Amino acid sequence: MSETTANEVMTEKPAGTSPAFETYDMSLAAYLILRGRKVVTYDRRRNNIRFVLDDTEDEVCKTLHIEFLNSDFKKYDSIVRDLKKIMARKE
Repeated sequence: MSETTANEVMTEKPAGTSPAFETYDMSLAAYLILRGRKVVTYDRRRNNIRFVLDDTEDEVCKTLHIEFLNSDFKKYDSIVRDLKKIMARKE
């Protein structure tokens, strides 16, 4: 298995099936879809949604994940999350 964060996992599939990338991070999943990855499946696990994306192109999701972390998309997402926290405290 490849190096991952707590939220992302490179899934090793049985022979004859496509490699996949799993994440519980909706923003990362959205970014990967924006960059051309296809959703293989998704499911709810407790209060989280697990997204499984196709990663047949030699772990391109890992590269895109690093790109996401350094992008304005990630900065925007972080600011939106902070604003939601502020608004939740005001109520």
